[in-house]
Amino acid sequence: MGRGGSASVRLLEAVPGSGTQQYLRLALCSPQRSEAMPGQYCLLSSHSECWPCSYVSLPGASGRFLVATCSVKPVGQAGDLFGYSGPLGNAWPLPLQSARLLAISRAEGLLPLLAVLDEIRCWLPWVQVSLSHAGIPAERLPDACPTWLAALPHDSSSGWLQLQRTLDTFRPDTVYCCAPPQVARQAARLCWQTGIAAQRIWLRTDHLPRPAWGGPQPLGWPVQRYDRVLAALKWVPPGG
Repeated sequence: MGRGGSASVRLLEAVPGSGTQQYLRLALCSPQRSEAMPGQYCLLSSHSECWPCSYVSLPGASGRFLVATCSVKPVGQAGDLFGYSGPLGNAWPLPLQSARLLAISRAEGLLPLLAVLDEIRCWLPWVQVSLSHAGIPAERLPDACPTWLAALPHDSSSGWLQLQRTLDTFRPDTVYCCAPPQVARQAARLCWQTGIAAQRIWLRTDHLPRPAWGGPQPLGWPVQRYDRVLAALKWVPPGG
């Protein structure tokens, strides 16, 4: 995976989320088959400004999709045109060899997770999925996200003791975690110390990079396997 193509999109609607979060409903000006996968991101540009955006829903045959971005001021208004580059970065892997998957989200991290969890629920029914979520309340989620959330067994209590309890009772063999960087690493380390292989823990930070438009994109971003994070930190996974 990596760098996608460039195109133009039209802003159909901008909806404020929690804090500086904004949900943007977009339409490709020239709809084409999309190779976007849950977990990847895209870049929007206008004049000298650039916004990294997480896919909430993926472009369909109509070319319409929903993204989330952070901005202290409105990104635009309905009808505005933006440069679009995507899909970019690594996606969540398909857990084909998993039996029990635990998804952990904190702060705004639920949005990049819901689409992949919905796909797993629909297409990989043998995978048991549990969600540990603390952050955006369901009533602040856009579009079909509350419906996706309601279909998943989930724990909305926060704190490390609650997460440890979930790890002890659910006993996952695979973990997806999306949260602010330090929180994601702390959660991954707790899962690792509980006995889950570092190669089966995947992290995605909800703080996307903001590169100069047209510049190189970070490698191995935004979804990273935890053993590679440990290697970068010069820690050695058990048995490795």
